[in-house]
Amino acid sequence: MKCLHLAAVTCLMASPVVAGNPAPPPPDPVVEIIAPAPIIAPAYDWTGFYAGAQLGWGRLRSDSSDVDVSGDGAIGGLHVGGRYDFGSFVLGLEYAHDWADIDATVFDSPASLNAVQRLMVTGGFDNGGKSLFYLGLGIAEADLTQAGTGYDLDGEVIALGWAYRHSMNTTFGVELLHHEFDGDVIDPGMNVDVDAVQARVSFQF
Repeated sequence: MKCLHLAAVTCLMASPVVAGNPAPPPPDPVVEIIAPAPIIAPAYDWTGFYAGAQLGWGRLRSDSSDVDVSGDGAIGGLHVGGRYDFGSFVLGLEYAHDWADIDATVFDSPASLNAVQRLMVTGGFDNGGKSLFYLGLGIAEADLTQAGTGYDLDGEVIALGWAYRHSMNTTFGVELLHHEFDGDVIDPGMNVDVDAVQARVSFQF
């Protein structure tokens, strides 16, 4: 009898006490918060061919002290070119043709600048961004009429420009141009200068 009683007490001591010690609740699920990916500005690559139009105001004059040449008017046209982006430096080649409406006076007789065309090598820096500042050097030709006679004047051009990438394919810009032409065919020792400022729009393809 004592043995049965002892066995019963042992079983009671070994069994868990449910009412006094409830089982702990399961832990809450761990929610991992993923940080959003950083927004990276697109890198603008200036490599490629482009074409567009330009329009502005030009001035015709002479740097020869014994020749009176003066006149200004509208000048604008089309351009086409190509660039290669080396990283922060951009090298290019561009051809442009401008039609002009510039009336002037040469030796007290009427004259007019009809057109200017140029071929330039350009180089500038963009720092991987939307803006490109560049310098252009090249050759140029002017179509000038004086006293009813047409002349083709050869010369050089230097340009200072700024281009802004409005989108991946569209560029707006401003360009300052200085042309120097040899006017010996009109008068020995004569030089003719054409300065212009133009707004530009280009489409890269």
